Amino acid sequence: MSIGRPTPRAGVFAERRYRQGLESWRRKWRDGAEGERKTEKALRPLEKAGWTVVHDVEARYGNYDHIAVGPAGVYLFETKNLQGIVDIRSGAPHLTRRHDPDACVVFQKYRPRALGAAADIKKCIQERSGHSTWVQAVVVFWAEFPEGLVEDGLCVYIHGSRLKDWLAEHQTRLDGGQVENIAAVIERLDDERAVDNGEARLMHRAVSA
Repeated sequence: MSIGRPTPRAGVFAERRYRQGLESWRRKWRDGAEGERKTEKALRPLEKAGWTVVHDVEARYGNYDHIAVGPAGVYLFETKNLQGIVDIRSGAPHLTRRHDPDACVVFQKYRPRALGAAADIKKCIQERSGHSTWVQAVVVFWAEFPEGLVEDGLCVYIHGSRLKDWLAEHQTRLDGGQVENIAAVIERLDDERAVDNGEARLMHRAVSA
C-alpha cells in the first residue's frame, strides 16, 4: 500500500486526510505483524516435533505468511488479526464490530487468495522435487471466532489457539524422505525470492537515480 504525500498547494484538509490514511495504514500493519507473531508462536511446537516451518516467505507478489511441512503434509497459513467477531457465511468471512453491530465487513478475497497461494506452492514443489502433494490453504484468525474451525471445501478457517490440536489430529501423509525434500524446496524458495526481490529493488533504484 502506498500513500503519497499531498503537494504544498493541496491545503490543510488534504494534509489531514494524508495523516489519517498514514495512521490507518500503520495501525493495520501493526495489527498484521502482531497476528503473524501469534501464529508463529502457535506453530513453534511443530518444529520440536520435526516439522519445518518457514515464516514470511517472499512470493511473486507480496509474501506467504507461514508454510509448514511435516508428516501430515504441507500447509499454507495466512494470518488475519481482526478486531471484532468473525463468522463464515457462504464461504466468506464476515466481520462484525462490537461498537457497530449493524455494520458488517465481508472479506471475499481471503479464500481465493489463500487457495491461489497454495496452488502456487504446490506447483513449485512439483517442479523442483517431483513430488505431487496437496498444499492445504488455512486462514488463521486472531479475533473472536465462535465457530473456531470451519472446513469450507478446499479452504480451512481456524482460530489460532486451535492450530496445534487440529494439526495433531491429521494422519501421516508424507514419509521422512518426502518431508526432507519438500522442506528443502520451501527453504530454498524463501532464500531465492528474497535475493530476487532485493536485486529488483536495487535495479529500480539505479534506474530511478
